[in-house]
Amino acid sequence: MMNLPLTTPMPRRLPPLTSLRAFEAVARRVSFKYAAEELFVTPGAVSQQVKKLEEDLGMPLLLRHNRIIEVTPAGEQLCAGLTDAFRRMRAAVEAARTAGETQCLAVACPAPFAAKWLVPRLGCFVEEHPETDIRIVATADPLDPDAADAHIRINIDEDARDGESLVEESFLPLVSPAFIERHELNGPQDLLRVPLISDCKGDLYRGAPTWRDWFRKLGLPAPDHCRAVDFGIHVDQAIDATASGVGAMLGPRVLAEQDIARGRLVSPWGPELKSDVHYRLSWDRGALNSRIEAFSAWLLDQFGGKAGPVVQVAA
Repeated sequence: MMNLPLTTPMPRRLPPLTSLRAFEAVARRVSFKYAAEELFVTPGAVSQQVKKLEEDLGMPLLLRHNRIIEVTPAGEQLCAGLTDAFRRMRAAVEAARTAGETQCLAVACPAPFAAKWLVPRLGCFVEEHPETDIRIVATADPLDPDAADAHIRINIDEDARDGESLVEESFLPLVSPAFIERHELNGPQDLLRVPLISDCKGDLYRGAPTWRDWFRKLGLPAPDHCRAVDFGIHVDQAIDATASGVGAMLGPRVLAEQDIARGRLVSPWGPELKSDVHYRLSWDRGALNSRIEAFSAWLLDQFGGKAGPVVQVAA
């Protein structure tokens, strides 16, 4: 009899880690709201990740009843395994950090904040603290495991209930000097006839004012439709496009400060609209050390805060 070679079945691929992490938090807390607060994202973002996981597995993990959610038997089994797995992963990572005796400080923040605010100023901190290596985790996905496990996190939120608020963002109309000249702009009403950078920023600046709010504040009729260029959550690209003359932007002052100071952007007409959007500083409970204290103090000093230890917060 011919002996046929034994074949090993190919293992099924694992679902994305971000979806597993989101589901585990929801199932453990039995709440999209509390899971979102734990992960520093919006409930909508968490819900979307859970739906992707359910589609990937081909089965319901949660039953949604109005304001109440119920974990299915399959969901309970998965949650128990994930909770244990994440606990082991955290322990392994901490053990590696201790064994490596590294002085590298991992700082996670949204990619637009890294590009337009942090990176242009980072040289000052590096010169003041040559003993500290820094790894910047710039991501568009707040559920990215690398961002979640960073020593320091800078998030953009509608409020500052959790963590230390660095600054509240405001929004103002931005154009390049060449754009004003090319389109012969003489007043705010002229912005009604030029291309506008879209207000669509996804979950990055939820609750931020829009062009409609700005025109209404001036008593001008807001256009039902205008020529718009949409960069989504890539606000750094939108700022660069505005400086290049693509259109006018109702942009965040904090991220546009450097371009305004260099004359690449101007804001010739008001008003500047306040918002409930905050840049927030946080880190894991129990992780406070001299490197985190130094970087936190530097951040607060950059924003005009007190250059001292920051109150520790839970992540």
